[in-house]
Amino acid sequence: MTQQQEFANSFNNQWDEGAETFSLTTSGTTGNPKPWILHRSALEWSANSTRLAWLQDISLHQYCFLPTWKAGGFMQLVRSKVWRQPIEIFEPQSNPLLTVKPNGGLASFTPMQLTVILSDPLSLKHLNRLDAVLIGGQSLTPELEQSLPLRCPHPRFIVTFGSTETASHFAGKVISNGNHPTAIPIESHYRATPGTRLRANPFTHQLEINNPTTQSQWLTTNDIVEMLDETSFNWIGRKDLIINTGGIKVHIEPLESQISILTGWPLGSFFIHGKSDAVLGEKIALKTLHNVDQEQLEFWFSCLPNYHQPKEIEIVNRIPITETGKIQRIKPEP
Repeated sequence: MTQQQEFANSFNNQWDEGAETFSLTTSGTTGNPKPWILHRSALEWSANSTRLAWLQDISLHQYCFLPTWKAGGFMQLVRSKVWRQPIEIFEPQSNPLLTVKPNGGLASFTPMQLTVILSDPLSLKHLNRLDAVLIGGQSLTPELEQSLPLRCPHPRFIVTFGSTETASHFAGKVISNGNHPTAIPIESHYRATPGTRLRANPFTHQLEINNPTTQSQWLTTNDIVEMLDETSFNWIGRKDLIINTGGIKVHIEPLESQISILTGWPLGSFFIHGKSDAVLGEKIALKTLHNVDQEQLEFWFSCLPNYHQPKEIEIVNRIPITETGKIQRIKPEP
């Protein structure tokens, strides 16, 4: 039995026996993974809040292509129980739709998976058979956000925002309603799910949330945001993914999105990190799978502000990723 199915069976047994708490491990994107305890009532609330926000007119039959022992896949198991709807579980892989042909229903993917799916005509056809797609794990490039509704017009696509600590997402934005008669407003910013309160720390601009998953206490996230009103925000970047280069604070993930647009490189095929520098304090370094000559790189990066341009570029054979498909970030190097 695979780890995927073994964890799902264990969860199902615990849930059916009435367990009140469940333990997950955070993703370890920027540091060591840590255990986190989630309460049954909070998980039930999260599942119902997701349905109320985006899925009241959608078939709730689920396809699970994410690790069941991580937040994204785990919450699919929870939703199956709370919604009393079937779930089909498959092994996580970069393109799970090469061999799986959905019949309506709902699935969750990372942007990296969707990028690979779109590159294959058969998997793209299978993606278009779904009724709705929840997207999470990392940010979308503007290119992917625009191409999904155009190339795959049937599903409703929802970009979600959350963490393990908040029992998966607590906000999201609909980027396409697909071929569904019930239209949900399409927005360029994130909006809280029903029952979630939001605010930004007035000094650090970090997003703070309050809902049953936080035991109705204010939880400060590492996300830097611009609040638009009491329930919506624009995401700027993560506090722990900032490079301070020459006194200029550069947010890593928005910079990677810009580089992806300039170069055509998919997110996940390169990454930015900080490296100690005697003059700048930290300099921007880039690791990439793509073998491109220096002249071409200089041309691309000349479009960026000087303090956003990588000062060191290394071609590598692999990009380290976590089990959930996120880049395994490294701390500034000496």
